Amino acid sequence: MVKAWGQNCLREAEPEVLNYAWRDYGNRVGVWRLLELLDPLRLPVALLMNASIYDYGPEVVGAVRDRNDEMVAHGRTNAERQSVLSTTEETALIQETTELEALFLTATKTGNA
Repeated sequence: MVKAWGQNCLREAEPEVLNYAWRDYGNRVGVWRLLELLDPLRLPVALLMNASIYDYGPEVVGAVRDRNDEMVAHGRTNAERQSVLSTTEETALIQETTELEALFLTATKTGNA
């Protein structure tokens, strides 16, 4: 169903190809190219990472951990609009993201993925 002007005009059944391709390329190719460029320069980075990366691309998390880079929690996924969440839903999102960040920090300190 197409919604009124000013709202999401995409049909809900249509795949979000642009954003899927962007995320897929970034995690499959882009991040590795950037790290390859940064490594010889010994430049540390702070990466904005969604919590979904732990499931979608755990090897990216491992690479960030191995470089001792900083991970900046950036919500659960870009496919989710946070502005429409209730207070309860937003609190749950923050708690989930914080817990995953804590797992990342623990894995960094102990050397476990």
